[in-house]
Amino acid sequence: MKSAARPLCVTLLFLFTAWVTSAHPASASGDAFAARERARYAALCRTHRDLDSCSDAVRWSPGDPALIADLADALARVGRLPEALRDYRRAEALEPGMRGVDAKIKATEAKLSERRAPKKPAVDHASVDPAAGKRYSNADPETQSH
Repeated sequence: MKSAARPLCVTLLFLFTAWVTSAHPASASGDAFAARERARYAALCRTHRDLDSCSDAVRWSPGDPALIADLADALARVGRLPEALRDYRRAEALEPGMRGVDAKIKATEAKLSERRAPKKPAVDHASVDPAAGKRYSNADPETQSH
């Protein structure tokens, strides 16, 4: 019985080793694929500077502050300022010394406060125009001239 168990253990060890070594190159090719896709989407974002390209690029590289800032730029261009501000702050948190992000945050905050500011009240033309105070009705048509 001892002699039958030894070849079985050796066979299982061999199969396990083959399985582990075959899985390792697959993950290396997967890493290479992911790296190519990250580079491709980053290039598309930097070339097109549109919302779709930059959103895809950030999905592939969520920790890249430059891509997040590019996405925020695209969001600001389409008027989605609260989201742009959120992403500018996220990029700044990932890389505090990033050039230009602080100015973009301030500009976006200014635009947002400008949007939220109350509009000028409508002018009441009745109080400005004395003729507008007259009211005509059909109650006493004899006293009114038209």
